[in-house]
Amino acid sequence: MKSMTLLLTTTVIFVSSNSLSFAETSNKGVLALINTNDTAAYDSKLEHFETKLNIQGCNILREGPVLAEDGDIDLDQPNRFIYMACTSSLLGRPDGRALISELNQGIEYAVAVEGISILHDDTSFNKTATARSYILKVSHYNNTAPTQRDQDLSTLGALVHPRSDTYKTEAFVGVSQAYGMPTPDEAVVIYYDSPEAGDRFRQHNPDVLEKIVDFNDKHLNDFIYYVAQSRR
Repeated sequence: MKSMTLLLTTTVIFVSSNSLSFAETSNKGVLALINTNDTAAYDSKLEHFETKLNIQGCNILREGPVLAEDGDIDLDQPNRFIYMACTSSLLGRPDGRALISELNQGIEYAVAVEGISILHDDTSFNKTATARSYILKVSHYNNTAPTQRDQDLSTLGALVHPRSDTYKTEAFVGVSQAYGMPTPDEAVVIYYDSPEAGDRFRQHNPDVLEKIVDFNDKHLNDFIYYVAQSRR
């Protein structure tokens, strides 16, 4: 059984406000995972990276330290992440890939995944998120029963929605390309309102955690969770 109770969650999506967009659009979501031994030098590089990123129509919405991981995707644990929204493809253009290559210089690694923003919570992204506890999920579907997968997600969503201290999905990306790693099927940005809220949810909802483990075992070939904090 692939589980670590601290990290468990899933890509259950439910409507919490009218600002959520569920239709596929031309907007792209990009999740970058970085491992650097010199965080001060990285922070200096990040400022120049963001300036060039803005010129290419992308904005950094969340970024900060990665604190822990659980899962089996073959990637050494990063210690930083960046989530970006772009008006057009970043990884699909040579100049966009060059930005990731530039970020990658002088550090252990920088990888990125990109795809259509199937869900993007504008209201949430407009709020400062430094008090939240983030979970980033990257996964590959086995696609043996996609219709059943959708039904199981709906069942999980109905189960989770009325609970207290529940996690919320800020972004859901249907991944179409990657840089520096095999292309997964999804990248999801999830958060609890605080680390304490996450602790309470996991403590009080063992039935949900069990169903999440079952879902992952049934529908995913592999996956990884990253616990993170955002500095913005």
